[in-house]
Amino acid sequence: MTAPLRWPLHPPPSDGEALSSWLTRIAAAHHIGLEELLANNLGDYTLDVVDNADIDVDPPVPLLVALQERTGFHRGELRRMTVAGHMPWLLDTLEPFDGPDSFTTYTRQHQVLIARPDRPLPPTHGWRAWLPRVPLYRACRACATEPHPVPGLTLLHYLPITLTCRRHGCYLEVIHRSVDTRILWVDGAAESRPAPPAVQAMDARTHDALTDGIVQLPRRPVHAGIWFRLLRTIIDELSTPIIHSRRHSHTLSRIWASIDQPPRGGQLPWRPFESLAWPAQQLHLEAAAATIAMLEDGSIESAGVHGALFRTEPHHPISDGRTSTPETRSVSTTTQPIDRWKATADNLNEVIALARSDPAEAEKLYQFLSLRPNRDHETRQLLTDLGITDYPSSHNPDSNRSRTIE
Repeated sequence: MTAPLRWPLHPPPSDGEALSSWLTRIAAAHHIGLEELLANNLGDYTLDVVDNADIDVDPPVPLLVALQERTGFHRGELRRMTVAGHMPWLLDTLEPFDGPDSFTTYTRQHQVLIARPDRPLPPTHGWRAWLPRVPLYRACRACATEPHPVPGLTLLHYLPITLTCRRHGCYLEVIHRSVDTRILWVDGAAESRPAPPAVQAMDARTHDALTDGIVQLPRRPVHAGIWFRLLRTIIDELSTPIIHSRRHSHTLSRIWASIDQPPRGGQLPWRPFESLAWPAQQLHLEAAAATIAMLEDGSIESAGVHGALFRTEPHHPISDGRTSTPETRSVSTTTQPIDRWKATADNLNEVIALARSDPAEAEKLYQFLSLRPNRDHETRQLLTDLGITDYPSSHNPDSNRSRTIE
């Protein structure tokens, strides 16, 4: 058997670059198109790009294996260039759900503007957090006009979760697609538009969440998984019909008015954010940025318990020991069930992150999950789905099965 041939040219991916963008640049370096690169240059494996538009969402494992052989980049690194590589932080699962449970779990376990999350829930057929029903393609005009443009498009360019380019602070603009290193703009005559500071601040936190896993909020740092859910909660609260927002409707109206928009951005029937057209999604993200800025400067009050995360810790004077101190207000130390679940989720996310980069830690996780009888195949598939593919037992697929039979 001969080793698979490496592609002669495979420039490294840029920071946060999406898998499709990187492959497009590799194809351009060889003076061929992306379709030809994946259809005729992966050995026995071929991929029809036209029939696999979700290459940046959940690419097939055989494709990642073939790309690892031809580029030298580990398939775990390649998976991190897709949405699947950011589970369960960015979203709980890639499986679309028809029932309300997954929607309420993601968007209403926190409360920021509205205290009670028991608002009516219309149907959410096929809902998946942050994944638009229609693919979104955007690029930065400032990046494209630099003397040495950065042609790489990041994963955030394809998701309706940010509005701006992190490097230049201007709005990302909608494009048809990128061909080779050329950007095909929908409005080719438009110029770069600077974004307000509030929008840039919100997007900077989202970028930190995706790249560092931690977001700094005024009260304390929070895990990336919490930030993504807090942001989605604010968007859900902003879209609450007035009849259900009750005493919070004035606050919601003030937020929308601050960006010169009517309540709910003018939306009539309620639909999940992911089902809205991009212009409507853009308005909701603008309103979310305004909400965070108004919470932080005290312009509005938060009725939800998690709104305090956007305020600095109140000053607590410390006695000098020479004077009697008034009875100290008791600090609640009651541990609520939801806090324990959050701690469990945070710990699990840290273990997964370690396992992705350390085969020894990955092996420990594999052995722990394999304690369940006759679940070896499911365990291996689960680890693969989480982007954990390199651990000692992964090189011996029959090891655990043989031990079970004996």
